Amino acid sequence: MSQKDIDTQVYPPNSHYTLDGLIPSKLLKERLDLMPHKFWVGKRFLDIGCNRGFFSLYSKCEYKEAIEVDPENVKLCKSLGINVTQVSFRDYNPDKKFDRIFIGNAMHYLFRECGGWEWIAKLATISTGAVLIEAPTGMDCKDMKNVFSKNLEQKFN
Repeated sequence: MSQKDIDTQVYPPNSHYTLDGLIPSKLLKERLDLMPHKFWVGKRFLDIGCNRGFFSLYSKCEYKEAIEVDPENVKLCKSLGINVTQVSFRDYNPDKKFDRIFIGNAMHYLFRECGGWEWIAKLATISTGAVLIEAPTGMDCKDMKNVFSKNLEQKFN
């Protein structure tokens, strides 16, 4: 796998990084700078919706696992040596628990595929430690548009 293969992945536009040295750029660097540095160290790491694999590669955990639904991203991640499975979170049934779980801007997909907030209960059953959920700001996400009341939307906008 080459840098060109990573760069040709169009979506999402916020996952740019240099493979040599694992250096994030653009919005990915801004995202990473907002996250607690201690989160990336632990025993077992799960990357839900790993996309291009940056956070799976970046984690310093002893064991790392990732899931992703997009076959192109799975192919890319496997070529980078990431332990990734092509599966939705709804259909994912791990035989282990994780002390670090990362959901990078995919909460709205989990909400949609699991039919609401049930994904939170599933997340609780596989977690023994920290869970970091990165989510869109504001209420303009189409998957979450009708979830919140108008009063709550006004508070956030």
